[in-house]
Amino acid sequence: MIIDDFVSESFRLTLENLITNDNFDWQFFKNSAYSDWNYSNTMPHDGVFQFCHMIKNIDNYHSKDYEIFKPLIYFFEHKTGLRIKGLYKLKVNMLTQRDITEEANRLAIHKDILDGDDYVSFVYYVNDSDGDTVIYDEDKVNVIDRCSPKANRCFWFKSNQWHNATPPKDHQTRIIINCTLQVEDN
Repeated sequence: MIIDDFVSESFRLTLENLITNDNFDWQFFKNSAYSDWNYSNTMPHDGVFQFCHMIKNIDNYHSKDYEIFKPLIYFFEHKTGLRIKGLYKLKVNMLTQRDITEEANRLAIHKDILDGDDYVSFVYYVNDSDGDTVIYDEDKVNVIDRCSPKANRCFWFKSNQWHNATPPKDHQTRIIINCTLQVEDN
């Protein structure tokens, strides 16, 4: 589901200015996805490297910037009507411009949570870019949904759905905030 104008303009600018500041702490990951069982970044190389800034994870790690990003969770709860039980992961990802084939990018298809229907993930787009987020069927073949990056847009889906990000070809960067939340059953 897509939600445009997700946060107030002042909060959008606060996040964008923090993330695009020269002092923002980026870490290089050779894969576009990693899982809770593999924070060590030793997954087979999927060919889609990215830069990340972990804000909070299941191991209770908190970035010094956690309190600045935390309101995103409240905006999500307000805009969707879902009741949040817990935060699994909150991080910032940046993909850089490159030309990658669709077949090569398919190696990056992943799930944020393997099992459990009580988790949702959202992607908050920090900047206007290209490089869609793509949702696949269970066979990882057919595209069932997709969302194009637009600043201040939120795209959310069940965390146990196969998905991937597409690196930008026309823009220098694609910057998103990725969040995985446990929600109450409706």
